[in-house]
Amino acid sequence: MKAKEVIYSDVLVIGTGIAGCACALELAEKKIGVCLLTSARDVKETNTKYAQGGIVYRCQKDPNLLIKDTIKAGAGRSKKKAVVLLAKEGPKAIERVLFEKLRMDFDRDKKGKLEMRREGGHSCFRIIHIKDETGRFIENAFIKKIKNHPFIKIYTDHTLIDLIVSKNKRKNVCLGGYVLDEKKKRIRVFLAKKTVLATGGAGQLFLRTSNSKIAQGSGIAVAHRAGAHLEDVEFVQFHPTGFYHQQVSNLLITESLRGEGAKLKNHKGELFMKNYHPLEDLAPRDIATRAIYDQMLKSGKPYVFLDAASYIPESKIKSQFPHIYKACLKYGFDITKEALPVSPVAHFLCGGVKVDLWGKTSIKNLYAVGEVSCTGVHGANRLASNSLSECLVWGIRAAENISSTIKGHNLPFPKRTSLEKKYKIKKSGKKFIQDKWSQLRSVMSKYVGIIRTPEGLKIAIKKLTQLEREIEKNSKNGINKELLGLRDAVQTGIIIAKAAERNKKSQGCHFILNPKQIK
Repeated sequence: MKAKEVIYSDVLVIGTGIAGCACALELAEKKIGVCLLTSARDVKETNTKYAQGGIVYRCQKDPNLLIKDTIKAGAGRSKKKAVVLLAKEGPKAIERVLFEKLRMDFDRDKKGKLEMRREGGHSCFRIIHIKDETGRFIENAFIKKIKNHPFIKIYTDHTLIDLIVSKNKRKNVCLGGYVLDEKKKRIRVFLAKKTVLATGGAGQLFLRTSNSKIAQGSGIAVAHRAGAHLEDVEFVQFHPTGFYHQQVSNLLITESLRGEGAKLKNHKGELFMKNYHPLEDLAPRDIATRAIYDQMLKSGKPYVFLDAASYIPESKIKSQFPHIYKACLKYGFDITKEALPVSPVAHFLCGGVKVDLWGKTSIKNLYAVGEVSCTGVHGANRLASNSLSECLVWGIRAAENISSTIKGHNLPFPKRTSLEKKYKIKKSGKKFIQDKWSQLRSVMSKYVGIIRTPEGLKIAIKKLTQLEREIEKNSKNGINKELLGLRDAVQTGIIIAKAAERNKKSQGCHFILNPKQIK
């Protein structure tokens, strides 16, 4: 192996969403060198970019009320220490990083006060926002800040193949990762004293999702192969309202629209949410999703309607939700004049790589932050708009923990061996890739989606395992970016399906329909 193929850094951060960027920026400002990687060609292509509603800040009765709301939404499965930490540190992190460091201008009322929204499961107005594109503005602000930072080197089109793990009698130790450089079609080795996974979620495993195209569950699969402990991965949250249109794959209709008064209606024009939960249209996401699913089954139609036109002034829709208004108009729907067809979409993985309050995993020197991690905050169902706050808090905390231990830290690096023999690159077989992705998404949506059954999960595991064997066979004579994404997605699908099969109890967004319940 040529020396130039090995890249050394203090910290390797994989993922450029809010969690990865927050961690990288905190480290860089302490003069700790960071290699920041993303598999995307565009550094801004992340799940953060697509977050519409906003970020949880605080109301008068917080943090206590936020703690209560989060635990209630999580169906009692949330870890209280993590929830308390988020509720207390979230507002401070927003003030220090988003307000002061990034100088972000969130929406304010005529008096200059922060404009707050309320979403499903929240007992008060505590969500700050920038129109209906909060995530995109946050992502842009972070990238602008870190792009030319002397202590951060950004690598786009770099796909993590596997973590480099040294087998230790006491504990496995992470030393970096093997990475495919898509632009130059070569394998590169990134060696680091500390490694941070910030790879996001797994929405692309399903037929319909709100997620970025790179949300393929790669971090879950890679961490699992390295031996990291996972937790709560069966809890896949579906967002109740994705725009239903044959030509649109991931246009989310933010919950904030319902927070401002929009109502869900069935094909008879009936307001049906009052039959499912006291909070009606602002019920927690798992309940709203199953209610819509039930209405879809009753009508035989693949969608219901979200009516904003009858309940929100036209001027307010256009001023506060310009992105959604323009996007829907592009496909022939004017939400100021008519109800919009919506249906649930895969949105958020509540579990992931198990971490402590500092983002540390079960593997030494390996951290996980953001959606790829399981901090314990979300439990069985995430409270709306808690995700960006969690990403920010744990990204900062991981950086704090790393910086307190890294200086003078001398880790053994692996011996230089020829990786060309282990990883051979080949051209992408497009038809094979497309066929297998189609099969994966069909299986996951049918058997591991909103409603699950014991028999269905068994079928899913069998089909996914067969898919995994076919992909392994195809990969024997070489790998490429598309194959790596598919491999990780199928392995993550198996992990989720097996976790769902083990959990016999319906909780939050894991709803298991037992044989006795089936008519």
